[in-house]
This record gives sequence, structure tokens and C-alpha cells, in this order.
Amino acid sequence: TELKLDYARLLILADRRKEATPIYQQVYAAYPDNVDVLYTLGLLHLEQKDFKAAEPLIKKLQAVPERADEASYFMGQIHEGQQQSALAIEAYQRASAGRYAREATVRIAALLKETQSLSAAQTWLAEQRKASTDDARKRLLLQVDGQLLHDEEQYAAAIARFGEALA
Repeated sequence: TELKLDYARLLILADRRKEATPIYQQVYAAYPDNVDVLYTLGLLHLEQKDFKAAEPLIKKLQAVPERADEASYFMGQIHEGQQQSALAIEAYQRASAGRYAREATVRIAALLKETQSLSAAQTWLAEQRKASTDDARKRLLLQVDGQLLHDEEQYAAAIARFGEALA
């Protein structure tokens, strides 16, 4: 098992993920409670956009307390890849306080803008800022809002948002 894992890790480092996936599947079949193997196999499927194979693995990973936030972010990616924006937003919201807080916040705002409007995304960001007591979180929310405005070529408003973040 250790030799298989070492070999599969080397394949991943060599950007040969498709070759590493079946090896991780074998190891996972033998050790379904190994969280590291579960995590890696789920991400391998996700990176290859095999959402059907990734989803049950990532759902199982969500039940692991120390991996729940990360798994929620990955579940958001799965739902987004499956064109299920509402479910993706829900998953990203569960991840918005963990390791991928920045990425989850960016994705929520982008999805709200895509599926509803810029105004809906900005309203959500403003509500999050109002509810937050963490200055770093507030800065992040202002930055995301500024980036949305920049992307819409509303440069003066974007500059104002980034100025608020700096202040």
C-alpha cells in the first residue's frame, strides 16, 4: 500500500493524475476510512471534472469535522460544474469561514452576479459586511465588491470600494 501511494503521489507530482486515479481507487477500496486517501481521490476526480465520481467522496469528507469546510468548498465546485448554482452557493456558504473562505466568497458573489444581478451580489456582500465583526472579513468583502465593479468597468466605484478596504 505504501509503495502504491508513493508511486501515485509521484504521478500526481509529474502531472499524470489520470494514471494516479486508479491507484488511489485501489487503495481507497482497501482503506475506505483513510481520510487522506479519501481527500486525494475526491480531488483527483474533481480536477478531472468527473463530478459523478467526486460527489460521494466529497460528501463523505464533509462528515469529517477537520475537513468539513474544505469539503464544502469542493462540493460547491462540484455543484457549479454540474450547473447547479443554488446548490453551489449553499455549499460555498458553508465554506465561507474556513480555509477557502476567500475563494468561497468570490464564487458566491460571482454566482449571484451571473444568476441574478450585480445588485444581488452587492446586496449579499453588504449584508455580510454588516453582520461581520471581523475586520479582515470586512476587507475581503469590500475587495470582492470592488473586483465585481472593476469587472463591470465601473472604475470609479471600484476605486471607492478598494479605498474603503484600505481604510
